[in-house]
Amino acid sequence: MDLDDYMGTKIMKACTEYASNIHRLDLEGNKIGRKSIELLSAGLVNLKELNISSNRIDSGACYYLAKELRFLRILNVSHNSIGNEGLEYLMSGNLVELERLECTNVKINDEGTMCFAATTCGKLAHLNLGGNNISVEGCKNVALLSSLTSLNLSDIDVSVAAMENICKGKLENLTKLRVDNSNLNDGAIECLCKLANFKLSSLDIRINQVTNEGADMIAKSMNAHLKVLNIAHNSLETLGILSLLFMDNIESINIEKNSNHGHTILSSTLPISKVTHFSARNILTNDLISLVLNNNLKTLHVALSNLTTESIELISTRTQLTSLDVANNKLCDTNVKTITTKLSNLTNLSVAGNELTYQSMEYISSGSLLKLKTLNISSNNVGAEGAKALFLGNTTKLHILIMNFNQIGEGITYLNNTTLKGLTFLLLRSNQIGKYLKGVSFNALPKLGLLDLSNNDIGTEEFACFSQQKFPLLSTLNCGMNAITRVSVLIETLSSNFPSLKHLNLQTNPMTQKSKEEALKMKLRLSSLIQ
Repeated sequence: MDLDDYMGTKIMKACTEYASNIHRLDLEGNKIGRKSIELLSAGLVNLKELNISSNRIDSGACYYLAKELRFLRILNVSHNSIGNEGLEYLMSGNLVELERLECTNVKINDEGTMCFAATTCGKLAHLNLGGNNISVEGCKNVALLSSLTSLNLSDIDVSVAAMENICKGKLENLTKLRVDNSNLNDGAIECLCKLANFKLSSLDIRINQVTNEGADMIAKSMNAHLKVLNIAHNSLETLGILSLLFMDNIESINIEKNSNHGHTILSSTLPISKVTHFSARNILTNDLISLVLNNNLKTLHVALSNLTTESIELISTRTQLTSLDVANNKLCDTNVKTITTKLSNLTNLSVAGNELTYQSMEYISSGSLLKLKTLNISSNNVGAEGAKALFLGNTTKLHILIMNFNQIGEGITYLNNTTLKGLTFLLLRSNQIGKYLKGVSFNALPKLGLLDLSNNDIGTEEFACFSQQKFPLLSTLNCGMNAITRVSVLIETLSSNFPSLKHLNLQTNPMTQKSKEEALKMKLRLSSLIQ
């Protein structure tokens, strides 16, 4: 939805009737500015969560937010030009309950961070300042926020001096730190390891300049408390990776794009007996052998690794696996048969972007994967027969099904008698189902909470038939990029058939101007409407 201040003010005035009942509002990606925010702040005083990222919010708008919304706990003003003055208003106003503040790319610098020294936001636990012009002094000011448990400084130049200021501040409660794409080098890592007065359980330093030396320091100094590490896209080689995998408490590690000649280098004696979650790309076959010898491994993500039939057979010997991602590996139906036959404990499986046909869907639905809850088969060619196998199969515990770009066409009609009655998320983007939608009943999916029907050539008549069905729990509906010109039936049935709907996407449909104006009536009921 493309709201400007003119339409925004009209909606805000209309919302005052429901003010006491509105606690969460999502207005991301519009064109609203100070006038709308002034009305919003005065009328919706009970708001607890507000997302106004990617609008036309300035410092004046922040003044009204900070003055009136004293119950606000979560605020996202990212990708606006609030500047130093806007941040100062937020930090020194009446937002005494604020716990989470997202301020990515809001045009603040070191001077703006001086407001952290005397902030009234004493409960602030999560702060995101990514993409701003903050350097050494700014990091020193950020480190005054003793209530923080999570800090995001992505896309900021974090020098050795800047890291030293972070580590010597008052961040004793900090447990999660994200400094990806921040020109971080081994010197900054040394400061983090030697000077920090906090103990991190989660560290994200992807896309930096960390080498084996930095990895070794992390392994030694954070051995007792670090559980989650993302060190993808750095310059680690075998010894650096091995030192991290030796850590006592590491549970999840991402080492993608740390390589020689594009391959992830591990070792023939990989010591990761306590690692339960592993993610890498372009992993060599010999190293995969070492990896799967870990009897504690529960999660294995090895997309884009040129896996062979032998590799799949090896992975399939790890019967304890519960989550497997082998997307984009040119796998065939025979490979899926091997996986489904042997890995009966899988609850999550991604085979997206391979060369699979309906036969793979028959293997998946045959009954061996009785514990499967999440399945991603996007970007294959399973067709109508593949859809039939899945919709009528034995994976009855499935909650999330992602099957975008599969040309299922008429296969959508098998939803009428589907056995997947527990589905909560169903993504069917780009599947040529438009002309068959009138013959589809979703009554067998009473728990559906998210449905993506975008880019399926759905016309106005098909959409009208769809809107007459009941979706008691559906909160998110994506019907963008179709051929819908009118939404009158949806407007009429919104309360009765879609009582839980909060997010609706109708973008890139040839809707008439009258329909667009009528659709604005739904904004009173929805958290977000994109058209």
